[in-house]
Amino acid sequence: DVHLTGGEPTGHQIARAGDMLIARVGSRCIARQARVDGGAGPYTDSVYRVTVPLQHRQRVWKTLSSSFGTEWRLAHAAGSCAKHLTVQTLASMPLLPA
Repeated sequence: DVHLTGGEPTGHQIARAGDMLIARVGSRCIARQARVDGGAGPYTDSVYRVTVPLQHRQRVWKTLSSSFGTEWRLAHAAGSCAKHLTVQTLASMPLLPA
């Protein structure tokens, strides 16, 4: 879990409490994820921000942070050297049962 203190500058992509951040590039980074537990702040374009309705957050987080979620992202990343995840690939990841 991370607490962001970068504020909300205009013109930037902003992550807020409840959002989940997933690395989208880098063979060693794709297996990483973080959950914003408070605050707000800008994030880089090498990260996907996943915003999920409150009633589904726990299930999505359980999937992303599980060994299944990590292994699935690594197995489905594209590229031969610098691995990356596409939005379509990430959206197709199955969720673990509730």
